[in-house]
Amino acid sequence: MRILSTDKNFCLKCHTTFEGEAAFCPNCGAALTKSELPSGASVARVANKQSTTAPSPQRYAQSQPPAPPVTVIVQQPPPAAKREDPLALVSLIMGILGITFLPIVASIVAIITGHISLKREKNGMAIAGVVLGYIPVILAFLYTLAYVIFFLALFYSL
Repeated sequence: MRILSTDKNFCLKCHTTFEGEAAFCPNCGAALTKSELPSGASVARVANKQSTTAPSPQRYAQSQPPAPPVTVIVQQPPPAAKREDPLALVSLIMGILGITFLPIVASIVAIITGHISLKREKNGMAIAGVVLGYIPVILAFLYTLAYVIFFLALFYSL
């Protein structure tokens, strides 16, 4: 078998290749629709070595044996590679730094960049960055609140 690539119109019913725009196949009369093939797909014909074209209606009228069937292969273009949002990566890195080395500064950067990235597209790295950013901020608030309560209680107990 050999593969013949074509940019011509192709009838999926009788496997005829023809040029020009048509609503119906000039060989068998089948309706040609764009929905038969997925968008962006290309068509390749696989034919046996004996015949590269489908027989015409005149050949059938002369009662000759039909040509071997032609197999149609529909090839989809490869999907585009998905790029990650760089702000999501910045948010994740700053969230990790906010928990470990720079508690407040890196956490605020993680929260801001994470929310900007989430507005663009829902992304796991951005969600992780926002969560890691909020943890040190909430802990700092709780430590400050406990500190104030402790010293107020100490002050009023004297």
